[in-house]
Amino acid sequence: MPKKKGRADCAAEAMESYIVESGGGVSMVELERVAGEEIDTSGDLAWVVPNDSNLVLWAGMSEDFVAAIDALRERGNVEAGGANPLIYIIDGKSLNYPLARRPPASGYAVEHWLPVLFNPKAS
Repeated sequence: MPKKKGRADCAAEAMESYIVESGGGVSMVELERVAGEEIDTSGDLAWVVPNDSNLVLWAGMSEDFVAAIDALRERGNVEAGGANPLIYIIDGKSLNYPLARRPPASGYAVEHWLPVLFNPKAS
């Protein structure tokens, strides 16, 4: 029997379609809007870099939204890369953390924001 798709999987599918159809350059603000049609995206969680919990990629996320981002990444068809924070200001939302410019090898002592954009993975 095929596995039933959960809400996070449906949101991941919608986000992937949006990233591909838009040609990339998609911010977390845009992904919140797209995923918000499937799930509640607001919460107290943050998406951080695995080896530096003070390097924040996005915050204010629900468990469902974190699961959807994880599912999106596991699908393997998109990739995240660094972004100019002005894109987030234009999109109407940014994080109130110092901007990560040159993350130290030992990690940051306090939270810093590393803005990202999603693009379709090159074939």
